[in-house]
Amino acid sequence: MLLTIKKVKELYDISRITLINWEKEGLI
Repeated sequence: MLLTIKKVKELYDISRITLINWEKEGLI
């Protein structure tokens, strides 16, 4: 159970960082 939560958090962090990078580059 704890591993699942950790995995979800990792995926969430990655997608959030990706969105921030896209915003910086003016892709959004």
